[in-house]
Amino acid sequence: MLPFNAFNVARLPEIRFGAGTLQQLPEVLAGYGRRVLLVTGSSAFINTPHWPALQQALESRGIGW
Repeated sequence: MLPFNAFNVARLPEIRFGAGTLQQLPEVLAGYGRRVLLVTGSSAFINTPHWPALQQALESRGIGW
């Protein structure tokens, strides 16, 4: 079974889903300003290796959360 292509739904709130969308997040967020609100599950995302990578990418673009 092949993974399906990434896609967007609506303008705001913008929902992106699919392979590679997490890596796009810092660039997308930079277009909205320097401070963002991130909403995740209780600790599931923070306990993955994706969280430190996202933190670093946001910090490198000067984005606070």
